[in-house]
Amino acid sequence: MDVFLKNRGDNDGEYRVSLRNQRMGTDGKFEIIEKGQGLENELFADGMIRYSPRRVSISKDLNQEPQTIRLALRKKRDLPEGEYRSHLLFTSIPQIEKATEKKSGVSFHATVEITIPIIIRHGDLSAKVTLSNASLWKNDKEDVLSFRLNRSGSRSIYGDIVITQNGNRIAYLNGMAVYTPTEYREIHMPVILNDAISSSPITINFKENPTYGGQEEAQLLLK
Repeated sequence: MDVFLKNRGDNDGEYRVSLRNQRMGTDGKFEIIEKGQGLENELFADGMIRYSPRRVSISKDLNQEPQTIRLALRKKRDLPEGEYRSHLLFTSIPQIEKATEKKSGVSFHATVEITIPIIIRHGDLSAKVTLSNASLWKNDKEDVLSFRLNRSGSRSIYGDIVITQNGNRIAYLNGMAVYTPTEYREIHMPVILNDAISSSPITINFKENPTYGGQEEAQLLLK
């Protein structure tokens, strides 16, 4: 498997490449998991993934060939059935500018991190998806639809959310994931309601993206 990198920024970039184990919370944020701190049902892939190079330079010139990271998988013969996940981490290396004149003071350089989930599924795995706990409320600026995306089973889910009212799409969100072992994710989506049909029910639809190995769907009606 190969990962191709392009630099769409204004400057050339240099990155360290590594693997990180992290857990998704119910708010969608990630917590770094150090070695030996995983849950009993939490499976990581870092022990079976080999990758190179460990450091890359990416030109801002989009006409150049993308930088390639090569990944190799090595499964153990007695590997237990389950979904194994780790994240490929790219950490920017700040460019220290050499000034011709000596400058005093303290310099701060922002570090950018980008992660890509690497998921290995071994065995006959399945998942179920449901939607629940829907409510409509208003903040200082807009209407917000809140609900819970629930996952059960032995694998993660990844798909798209579409919100409709009276047959019209009023909001959508692509690429929504709930990774194992997290069982649900709290979703808060701004919606634009039509005053003429404000009393009409709102339909929440979730559909897995089959490209990533799932075909589960779920629907919830908020009256």
